Amino acid sequence: MAEALAWDAILAAAVAVFTQPSCRLCRHIACGWVLCPARRTITGRLPTADPGGEHAHDAFHRLFRDAL
Repeated sequence: MAEALAWDAILAAAVAVFTQPSCRLCRHIACGWVLCPARRTITGRLPTADPGGEHAHDAFHRLFRDAL
């Protein structure tokens, strides 16, 4: 339980620096990175980050591209 609270606190820090849609993508990517059994690339994380296909594939790539 304490681990879940710590993870939520880490992810809550993203709220201040992202827009709401970008924050959702960031949360998906962060959770996918932790849970991903494959290579930790954006494409490798998609099955665990967004298993339902809620977002378009390129939305995750755009999040990082637009941050530069």
